[in-house]
Amino acid sequence: MNAHSSSNWNDFNDAEGQQGAFDLIPKGTVVPLRMTIKPGGHDDPSQGWTRGYATQSFETGAVYLACEFVVTGGAYAKRKMWSNVGLHSQKGPTWGQMGRSFIRAALNSARNVHPQERVYRPFPPTPVDIDRMLETMRWVQWLELEQRHLVWMRAKRYCWRDISIRFACDRTTAWRRWKLAIETVTDRLNADQ
Repeated sequence: MNAHSSSNWNDFNDAEGQQGAFDLIPKGTVVPLRMTIKPGGHDDPSQGWTRGYATQSFETGAVYLACEFVVTGGAYAKRKMWSNVGLHSQKGPTWGQMGRSFIRAALNSARNVHPQERVYRPFPPTPVDIDRMLETMRWVQWLELEQRHLVWMRAKRYCWRDISIRFACDRTTAWRRWKLAIETVTDRLNADQ
């Protein structure tokens, strides 16, 4: 019999340390991560959970994403962490909302989007919108290249300061050039009537 056979299995005081033990990553440290979802095989298309990514607990019925995070660079490279990201709990909506908040934060971080920034997702254009765009593109062809850039910068609501820097002129000159370009389009439209 070995020396450890007399000790209780649940007494870890005499257990050997882990091989390759390391210090914890300090709180507040920012590290680049790769997140991998371990497929759990649970689908519920009515909730948007498809392709088997979600996992359902046999004990509680909770649904979650089983995630592994691997540090991809820096002093803590190759460290691994695991966490479940909640999708649904029968106890109430809190766990699912926390999971949605986490996923949104992860996507914002990956896309370099500030948390307060609202991403505008317009509806697909209607046929009428497409006809208007094509008509506008025809008008733009009447302008010189620099005038086109000026008109589009103004249409995208660039301030006159930025426009004047782009065209290496003062604001008044930029405004006059823009006005001339608009008059060119107006004159051609009036001549076609």
